[in-house]
Amino acid sequence: MTDSEEDVDLDAEGLLEGVEGEAAREDRTKLLRELLDQGLSVDALRRAVEQDRLVLLPVELALTGEERYTLAELAERTGLDEEFVSDAVMALGLPRPGPDERRATEGDLESMQAVKYYIDVGVSREALLEIMRVIGNGMANAAQAVARHAGEVLIEPGDSERVIADRFAQTASELLPQAGPLMQGLLRVHLREQVREGIVSRTERETGRLAGAREVAIAFADLEGFTRLGERIAPDELGRLAGRLGELATKVAEPPVRLVKTIGDAAMLACFDVPALLAAAHALVDAVKEEADDFPELSAGLAHGHALPRNGDWYGAPVNLASRVTAVARPGAVLVTAEVRERAEERFDFSPLAPRKLKGVKKPVRLWRSRPADHS
Repeated sequence: MTDSEEDVDLDAEGLLEGVEGEAAREDRTKLLRELLDQGLSVDALRRAVEQDRLVLLPVELALTGEERYTLAELAERTGLDEEFVSDAVMALGLPRPGPDERRATEGDLESMQAVKYYIDVGVSREALLEIMRVIGNGMANAAQAVARHAGEVLIEPGDSERVIADRFAQTASELLPQAGPLMQGLLRVHLREQVREGIVSRTERETGRLAGAREVAIAFADLEGFTRLGERIAPDELGRLAGRLGELATKVAEPPVRLVKTIGDAAMLACFDVPALLAAAHALVDAVKEEADDFPELSAGLAHGHALPRNGDWYGAPVNLASRVTAVARPGAVLVTAEVRERAEERFDFSPLAPRKLKGVKKPVRLWRSRPADHS
């Protein structure tokens, strides 16, 4: 430890304010000295204390590594132009550092070298930015889930700040190296499923370009009264219901059905196989019915047509239509459009409903209530 670090008066700097008891003050002092020794400034420590996140600084250091490069230096070392490197950082959902800020680590350099490799073998920059936006969004969600559950596991009643900080940092250092093989394996599995579902038509072979929009079935499932429920129950309980819906949706989304996303009280699924998607929608509605009495009922709506896959999502008329159909479905019902009914008649029974006027759709739409076929 340097003399300047030794000379820092932690009490005078306000870093021990509010810490009561000799043992707690000694514990905080040791943690602060260790962080100063690792190069953190007094200002950084003061901000952490004010934000009540001092115990997270050691794990932040463990995850960050040495920040050595500016964006310009990252560009120079990879052969990429600085503007693209900046766009890539933002596509990943990360803040763009200033011109002179050294925020990039050796790991960041390796990532950008991989990006340069993909460009050299022919992947367009626009395609890479789209891929990075999807990865960034997915990794942000994954990181949020990991952080939440890790906190629940690693914090024990009565732990001191220093104990929590050390445990967090040690866990991060031990587990992070396993994340690479895990993510690579997951990507391989999902790519395999995409290939199995893929179709390369004659036109695509002749032109050398894959079509944008494809015929696909889209389903939305929505918890009834979720917004009103949010006004009466605690946020934690609301989050539990939303999380449980995500778990149930994941279980029913067996290949070839794919869970596209969950949005609070709703789940969106997609599939090229219409009967498979309709079966998944019924399975999800039935699964929700088996939940506790305090769980809201679920309604679902399906549509079929041409939609565009982008950034892990789908865009187009059937997406909007499926959402509107779900909005008029009664609790426990699964409603479908004519296109879905035509493609699933062998496995399901359908009851016609009066044409409905749907929001954002000019003409009334004919809908059917779907039920699994009774072959008894």
